Amino acid sequence: MLIFIIGFMASGKSYWARRLAEKTGTQSIDLDQLIEKKEKMSLDDLIQRKGWDYFRQKEQEILKKIQKKNITFIAVGGGTPCYFDNLIWMQSQGKVIYLKTPVELLLRRLQSDPNQRPLLRGKTSEQLAAFVANLLSEREEYYQKADFIVSQNTDNQAVENIILSYLKIT
Repeated sequence: MLIFIIGFMASGKSYWARRLAEKTGTQSIDLDQLIEKKEKMSLDDLIQRKGWDYFRQKEQEILKKIQKKNITFIAVGGGTPCYFDNLIWMQSQGKVIYLKTPVELLLRRLQSDPNQRPLLRGKTSEQLAAFVANLLSEREEYYQKADFIVSQNTDNQAVENIILSYLKIT
């Protein structure tokens, strides 16, 4: 079974994919890292050199090449479910879990290194807050279509237990 973890940037998708895979003795995949490996450059370089349209096309192409192998937790980019038919495809292949994260927590995480992410480069704290709130609002309609929503207003152990209980994995 493929288990796709979606949510806004800095919501912890990669962290949870790794942690849940370790806990269950399964594997995890980070879609962004897979793209970087296939393209032989960082996402930042890829976007700067070839543009967002190219990146989104590659993202979809590589996403759809992921094979079903036992249980696999897959962290996808924040925008992945919002483009093409990615969300519908993910739901046809397995389960989609949305890590719903409060804006304040996202901002704390993103402000630690805003230049690390191409969408955030050069923004002041005020611009970052407005940008995150607006983009999250736009993406929320896609995120809400997930098979399961986990609110990250609780501690990590509770989040882990909620997800594993939903998936009926121990």
